[in-house]
Amino acid sequence: MFQIIRVRPGILFRGFPVLLLLLLQPLRVVAWQAPAEFAGHWEGTIDLQGTEMTFMIDLTLTEDAWSGTMDIPAQNAHDLPLSGIRIEGVSIEFALEGVPGDPVWAGSLSDGRIEGNLSQSGFTFPFWLGREEIGPPSRPQEPLPPFPYREEEVSYQNGEITLAGTLTLPPGDGPFPAALLITGSGAQDRNEEIFNHKPFLLIADVLTRAGIAVLRVDDRGVGGSSAGSRSATSADFMRDVLSGVDFLISHPGINPLKVGLIGHSEGGMIAPMAAAESHDVAFIVLLAGTGVTGEEILLEQTRLITKASGATSDQLEAQFTAQQKALGLARTGADSLTVREAVTDLIDVQFARLSDLEQQAITPEIREQQITQATIQVLLPWFRYFLGFDPRTVLRQVTVPVLAINGGLDLQVPPSQNLPEIAIALGEAGNTDITIREFPGLNHLFQTAGSGSPAEYALIEETMSPLVLETIRDWILERFGNGLHQQEQEAGIPVREEG
Repeated sequence: MFQIIRVRPGILFRGFPVLLLLLLQPLRVVAWQAPAEFAGHWEGTIDLQGTEMTFMIDLTLTEDAWSGTMDIPAQNAHDLPLSGIRIEGVSIEFALEGVPGDPVWAGSLSDGRIEGNLSQSGFTFPFWLGREEIGPPSRPQEPLPPFPYREEEVSYQNGEITLAGTLTLPPGDGPFPAALLITGSGAQDRNEEIFNHKPFLLIADVLTRAGIAVLRVDDRGVGGSSAGSRSATSADFMRDVLSGVDFLISHPGINPLKVGLIGHSEGGMIAPMAAAESHDVAFIVLLAGTGVTGEEILLEQTRLITKASGATSDQLEAQFTAQQKALGLARTGADSLTVREAVTDLIDVQFARLSDLEQQAITPEIREQQITQATIQVLLPWFRYFLGFDPRTVLRQVTVPVLAINGGLDLQVPPSQNLPEIAIALGEAGNTDITIREFPGLNHLFQTAGSGSPAEYALIEETMSPLVLETIRDWILERFGNGLHQQEQEAGIPVREEG
């Protein structure tokens, strides 16, 4: 059972079936009568409870010692050094040292194919590796050059923080309306790439083709952007956004009166913060934005995902009670020992849901490791800020046009919990231009989904529903387009008429 625990954690303790990848150090190990057949490049998949994740390894033998690296494209993880490489006859074993749960791959070579099991935190998952190239998953919506618009690589400052990104500009002299894209939680690149999906690249392409300039930016510590303080919170990221707004309004190709924000997930929480702070923000688009506190969201999303996994009502109640206590203590600034005790109770409740066989595999060391990791997570400044921040306080100050949309199958930011609160708070601000929409059948990434489970994200070829892309585009053009629908139609892009 894999979980991501991020350096800057996500709105969800992300239950994706993926490995947590930390900074690792290479380790070379002496080989035992290692056959040369193991050397070279291998590609295969790990079966993570019905979800297949592609991974690659490269093995090199020099001076009777093996070294190697692993790539996991779905996580944008490359050249991770392998450790503990041991090859004897047709058997192979290797690990990623320093990763929670101590993942170890053990298999055997037969007919040019390695098959075996990955063991982590007491669980085992089948894997295979072969010599044939698997290739990346199909992402048919990904825009490919040449593009009918200009791209500028840009950078600007927020104090000591350097922020780097790409500005796409429609043909012509402008000045153009513009949108700055704000990523969700966790350090993400300018395309908000996840599982080889690049939703922000797609949004930028659709909007720029329609006559709207778009700025998409690497988060702190990613790509060309500097890292900044590890104690940064959403309030600090909001300052990064405002620096981006300042950059746009000073650009000669941008209309300074038509600069808006498009935020996804945590970005949909930050966008209203920035709009309440700055008169230079002309509009905001909230993609799965929050309308209640982070604590409320976490409790509800965990309930929904746990219920979807088949938990009983008693198990749901035990999970809710333990999680509510742990989050409440973290939010109110309790000391680390008190928080750790509550986290321990929560993890024990989670382990109690496992089968007898799975529980037997949870060693005291694994349990202690999980408790320590989770305690560190909930004590991070970002997480404590997120738990207590109430977006309604800033939404009540937003009077610019707002488009707020959610997928009906979103389990991370549930629409029934958040959209009504967004609408009420904006109404209390006296806002007269509010559009609230829920799209049936779409998940947190606005993909057409089956259940909405995060486990589906990597398996779905669609990056984002065309209907959502059209809705965002048309909503902005109707308010700030200056007749650009005609330009859009001349470019051969259909405009969806609402009504």
